[in-house]
Amino acid sequence: MNSSIQAKAILVMIMALIVLLIAPASEGAITCGTVISSIKPCISYLQGTGGNPPKSCCAGCQSLASSATTAPDKQAACTCLKNASQKININSQLALNLPKSCGISLSFPFSPTVDCTKGGSGVTGIPPFACCAGISTLSQIANKTANREAVCRCVQSAIKNLRITDATAKALPRRCGIALPFTFSPYVKCIG
Repeated sequence: MNSSIQAKAILVMIMALIVLLIAPASEGAITCGTVISSIKPCISYLQGTGGNPPKSCCAGCQSLASSATTAPDKQAACTCLKNASQKININSQLALNLPKSCGISLSFPFSPTVDCTKGGSGVTGIPPFACCAGISTLSQIANKTANREAVCRCVQSAIKNLRITDATAKALPRRCGIALPFTFSPYVKCIG
């Protein structure tokens, strides 16, 4: 394949990935059923007045923390917990303190008001599943092609055209837990 055709093929793939980046979110690999079954032993504790959570509750929370490791899984688990906490009458303070009470760390709180698109903290956003899937595919393309410079230039151009800020672009692969062979930025120097 000559270099002009190869560059055009790469450009088409990059543009398809950019469409995925701005597409609406879809569910992660973790299911709401998995999340609910993990926290089911905690329901009576969360509806109570305090004390220590049962060991089975903490084991379920630990299982959830171990299962929700990718950004899409964290977002899906957060959304499921948010929806569940809106449907059952729970003590909000107990819910917020549950991970600490169990001695574990979750990257999102168990709350009916959390913004799951921001990882719960409002500081570090969790990109939508489709976005992270696109970044993952982009990484695979960039790592398999001999012409990484062409991929980098296409990405750089798309980021500029979509007016994605430098800080947002640079943080995106990290927030998805994906390594790229070049910096995801409108200002990167795409030299072989």
